Amino acid sequence: PEWKTERNSYRCQKFTAGTLKACDCAVIVTDHSEFDYRQIVASAPLIVDTRNATKGLPQKKVVRL
Repeated sequence: PEWKTERNSYRCQKFTAGTLKACDCAVIVTDHSEFDYRQIVASAPLIVDTRNATKGLPQKKVVRL
């Protein structure tokens, strides 16, 4: 729920279209079946996909590593 460093504190956010739209970039670092990757692609302004989880979805704003 919360992660602290020496300088900052980070809190988990609910997974919603609004949260995705408000972020600068969504980074997919693991491929979990519980996430709706269509919603991520539709809502996030930019996606970095390190797991090829968005394969077959529109790729205009997806960067794959």
